[in-house]
Amino acid sequence: MTSPANRPLRVKPGSAVPAIAFGTVAARTKYEQASHALKSSLPTLSPAELSGQFTALESRFDAGTIELKTAMLTSGLFSNEDEQALGAWVYRQHAQLWEIGAFAAARCQRDPACDATSAMRLLALAFLHAGEVVKWELMVGRNRKRDYHLLHTLMRTAIESGRHRETGELTVDGLQRKASIESLYFRTLLLDRFANGNLTRPQIEVLDAWLWEWTPSLTGKLRDPAGEVLRADLDSDAGLRHGARLDKGPSLYLELAPLEECRKAVIKEFHRGRIVPTRGRAASIRIEAHVAVLLALRTLLSGAGGAALPRAPRAPAAGTGVELFIGLADIAHGLGSRAKHGAAYDRPRRTAALMDASATGFRCEVAWHAVAGVGVGELVGVAVDATSPLLLTRIVRRVDDRGAELAQLGLQLLSDPSQPVRLATLAAPLVPSVTCVFVPGADGSGRFDSFAIPLTLLSSGSRYHVQAGSQSYTLVLNHVRRRGRGWVLAGFEIVEVGKAPPAASALELAPAVVSRAGRK
Repeated sequence: MTSPANRPLRVKPGSAVPAIAFGTVAARTKYEQASHALKSSLPTLSPAELSGQFTALESRFDAGTIELKTAMLTSGLFSNEDEQALGAWVYRQHAQLWEIGAFAAARCQRDPACDATSAMRLLALAFLHAGEVVKWELMVGRNRKRDYHLLHTLMRTAIESGRHRETGELTVDGLQRKASIESLYFRTLLLDRFANGNLTRPQIEVLDAWLWEWTPSLTGKLRDPAGEVLRADLDSDAGLRHGARLDKGPSLYLELAPLEECRKAVIKEFHRGRIVPTRGRAASIRIEAHVAVLLALRTLLSGAGGAALPRAPRAPAAGTGVELFIGLADIAHGLGSRAKHGAAYDRPRRTAALMDASATGFRCEVAWHAVAGVGVGELVGVAVDATSPLLLTRIVRRVDDRGAELAQLGLQLLSDPSQPVRLATLAAPLVPSVTCVFVPGADGSGRFDSFAIPLTLLSSGSRYHVQAGSQSYTLVLNHVRRRGRGWVLAGFEIVEVGKAPPAASALELAPAVVSRAGRK
């Protein structure tokens, strides 16, 4: 009899479970038929039959998709429509396994005839696939509302049983992993935390590999501990939140300090010339993806991901008149018009009074009707006069005075005032060309240069062509520097220089950009 800490959470695949490759339509169809048959028979199966058939189906799927997932995730893109469709198929199968597993776990927990170990094994597998659903939703570019309520309800049941910290073995992508119910729960929620476009597909794979390594630190507390925390409200339909809960509802708190120590340990290994982890597909992903994830985690684990930004010292601006361009399309329009030396506008002009300014942004006052429907997180271009460079900002505060029909906007500066932002067009196979904004960074090396792009463009994971003077470049977008309502400010990496872009692939960046891009 094994101790509770070592009880297996699932039936390991044995010789009776063949390694089926789902590279053909026939193989995928055969698996789908088995999955649908199990789902339709759920009400008629005994707990023992349900447990056995579900674990066998789950093992079959894991064994059959190892090579397919590796090919798609390590390349960082789905290069054609067939691969896009295959990624969507993988996503749907994980979603069905999560649905079946959640049903099976809940039923076994309610059935006195089902032993507790089997119930926890089913719950572990359900949580495993809940995390895969989040991960593969990113891979196929979907963004649907999560059913956090079911996830939290199952976790509350596990806590009430007192078995949520029992550890056991799972086979994931052919690798043996050790995890608890609690660590699998937090893995899902942490993946979800980055499901808003902050990371690319290869970066998400790196993050997930690290979360598997860090499972001993993915433990929660029912009471708010001192220090930085993320919390899951167990009676809510929401994901992780920063800080303590103000009411008395049930919550599970995840301390961030242990995870920050894990992050620092990864950095130490990199300094020694070792990739972490040493096994699995993440080990073959480019080092740039690992660095991007380290930066994203630093923001989250420091607590900055949920904290307000401090204000820099401000100076009065005596009501200086400025023009505002709201959203990427309007900003692009404004840049194009200014490049044509004041071409006529075919849009209503939004003028505002600049009240004060600082090194990090502005406070301005604008007619309420001119910014109706515009809120915090919106991207805004600010033109101080007809000759000064357009400045890129985002709204971080809005206060309305309906009586005076005015709105005050707090604008955080995103671009360097000494480096003008410019229009650019990114083009890629299977993705329509998109006009966006090139944002030079303050560093002359170009390492902080970025593109302000629609959020959907980042999730496509494609390689893009851009023309800069007489030179053309192929680049991939990597980590997100800033984000807001439907847009991201994304860094990039140049992977090829001089390759001729497709016909009419890109508007030219200004020649001054060429030397900066060439130094990346």
